[in-house]
Amino acid sequence: MNVGKDKLIFVTRGTARRGKPHTLNVILPILFILAGVPMSAQTDGGGGGFSQPATPEAEAQWRQEAQMRFSQAAKIQHSRGRPFRVVDNKIYNVQTSLLWSVISGAVYEKDGDVVIVKASFGSFPYIAVKNYTGEAVESRPVSTLAMPAGIYDMDGSPIELYDCGILPTPEQMQQIRDEQDKALALVEQQKAAAQKAAEAKAYALQASAVRWLQSQAASGSASAQCSLGLHYLTGQGCETNQTLAVFWLQKAAAQGDIEASNKLAQIQIP
Repeated sequence: MNVGKDKLIFVTRGTARRGKPHTLNVILPILFILAGVPMSAQTDGGGGGFSQPATPEAEAQWRQEAQMRFSQAAKIQHSRGRPFRVVDNKIYNVQTSLLWSVISGAVYEKDGDVVIVKASFGSFPYIAVKNYTGEAVESRPVSTLAMPAGIYDMDGSPIELYDCGILPTPEQMQQIRDEQDKALALVEQQKAAAQKAAEAKAYALQASAVRWLQSQAASGSASAQCSLGLHYLTGQGCETNQTLAVFWLQKAAAQGDIEASNKLAQIQIP
């Protein structure tokens, strides 16, 4: 396989040439707006359309986050509602796995079941892609999701090999659903455990309050007697006991506690 100069096909991969805005500077603001990501609407005067961070550190972080968001949006678009692929009998979610990326370029040549993709930029201008199921016509652009799969020998020259994977079998899809169900069940168990722990903590606090009210009510505090009666009535921090509830409410009402009198009237106790 001889790589000729007449095969240099331009593709949108890598950084932009000097004097021309990078493709990301045009696409990213649109993706951010659709995703609800706040960005400044001021122009930067350089054709980008949006202002960018001033310091090198902030700019580097901004570009890294922008690239990640762009990559995630591109992966979702390319997966076309089929987020799972199988490589070497291992199932991957191509939308979330960091191993998977969008490979774009122009078809240089097809070597058996491997498509050689030509890119105009980057350290590796040629990329080998296997398990590509789309149409592979020489010089036509291609764009697909794939993950690194080793090295491919291109006429004695090693180039990167990527694998598009294959769609899961019905059995593998059932395995995915089973794992998702297990994960969902685990989340529900954790939520239930957290709720139970919160309720136990709340009950412990109420029980502590009941013990304090018991001592205050025994000392003759009308407000404590009323509160203690309400605790026994509702079972907060103690066992529900209407007899003790009425006893302490009557004690409080006898001292002129209005709330205790109203509560006794509600439960029709003289």
